[in-house]
Amino acid sequence: MAFNATIQHQSGHTRRGSDSPADSRSQPSPEHGPKVGSIVAIDDDPLTLRLLSAHLSKAGYDHKTADNGTDGLELVDDSTAVVVLDLRLPDLSGFQILQYLKEHHVNVQVIVLTGSDQVKDAVEAMRAGAFQFVTKPFDPDQFLVFIDKAFNSWKVADENTNLKSAHSQSVPVREMESTADVHVRLMQQVDQIASLDSTVFIGGETGTGKSTIARMIHQRSKRSAGPFVTVNCASLPRDLIQSELFGHTKGSFTGAVTDRIGHAEVADGGTLFLDEIGDLPIDLQPKLLTFLQERTVRRLGASESNKVDVRLVAATHHDLAALCRQGLFRQDLYFRLLVLNLELPALRHRTGELPNIANSIIEAVCERQGISRKTISSRAMEMLEQHAWPGNIRELENVLERATAFAKSDAIEPQDLLFSNAVFDQRTLTESSLEPTPAAIGFQLAGKTLEEIERAAIIETLDMLGGNKAKSARTLGISEKSIYNKMKRLKIEY
Repeated sequence: MAFNATIQHQSGHTRRGSDSPADSRSQPSPEHGPKVGSIVAIDDDPLTLRLLSAHLSKAGYDHKTADNGTDGLELVDDSTAVVVLDLRLPDLSGFQILQYLKEHHVNVQVIVLTGSDQVKDAVEAMRAGAFQFVTKPFDPDQFLVFIDKAFNSWKVADENTNLKSAHSQSVPVREMESTADVHVRLMQQVDQIASLDSTVFIGGETGTGKSTIARMIHQRSKRSAGPFVTVNCASLPRDLIQSELFGHTKGSFTGAVTDRIGHAEVADGGTLFLDEIGDLPIDLQPKLLTFLQERTVRRLGASESNKVDVRLVAATHHDLAALCRQGLFRQDLYFRLLVLNLELPALRHRTGELPNIANSIIEAVCERQGISRKTISSRAMEMLEQHAWPGNIRELENVLERATAFAKSDAIEPQDLLFSNAVFDQRTLTESSLEPTPAAIGFQLAGKTLEEIERAAIIETLDMLGGNKAKSARTLGISEKSIYNKMKRLKIEY
């Protein structure tokens, strides 16, 4: 598909003209530097475009707008993270654009705009790969929360594609020590499990890469062309979990102004990933058990059930067997989930791999930030190897990103390493290897700017709560929207 148009800059965002020569920009390749995510909004209604632009500008997002599909696609390039798309356009249908994006810009997240009478079309769009849909007129706060989540999903997908995750094969197997056998066996298990279609349970401590493995299983399975839908059971409000999972009908509860499809139906033909399933309230577990047994969904307030074709992948950092003994998790659901089981090793059990993993992370951070490559001094590496890493690879990524930012030379030294003093769950604390080390020096407030202190507080709270942004926001006394905005402003990659 070829599209020609001219770019004109107006009041902080980009519009297309039609009377000037074609724009000659080419899509940047990854070698040209880090990608800075931007947003493209496509809608033929001038008022909607102005509203979208105003809200995105206020939230600090780099964005571009177009009033037709052809010009909108011309705006999409390697830096595009999210496309906000009206399904009904004068030249191309929203489904044509969605299909093109999924074929040529696979990591771009699409948020569909639709009228209240077009919900069925929006549902079909989500099944075709859209990230979320928003009905007009839209609530600005809810819209920006969806944008934030879509933006973060793009980051994860982009990192996975470029093999920047420490759990991917970016760490050359031939250079690993004996513990590399663990990684090789894990990848072999992933390939075997991906070829099947049974329910998968992924266990492992916080930060070991469970969501990365879940996505890898989907991408290597026969369902890879279908949707991969993630639901974090720990971040959803208790009273909305059932509605989010299984959907609701108009009027089924206060605030249900339209019919809404649930994530289980959206995942039809693909994979439903339930992260932190150990946090699912016990009174909702029978509904999930019924879904696993019958593969049917009944929306809240509906009288009929819908059949869905979904593969379930679940993960948690909790010990589910212990939760069963405590009466906090149903045994019948436990046995339904543990059909194919993967247990991800903690970073402290992969010490031979740590130098290669650390160097891979630093390379990715430097590329993303657009700075020259940094190295790790031998003394700093010794400190990394002595640390217990209760937060695993996620903690290592955060420590090295901070060190890269604060390092005064091209080499990261011991004084650049700031380790978290966060308290972790009992599953981690019971292991003797987590006794305090000299490296656990904490974050010193004296001499730091307020911005540095705020950044450290957010990062350490995220570390403590396993990356759960909703819980972190509540702990910090701010809204979920605020924590996303602060993370964007402070350039916190999590």
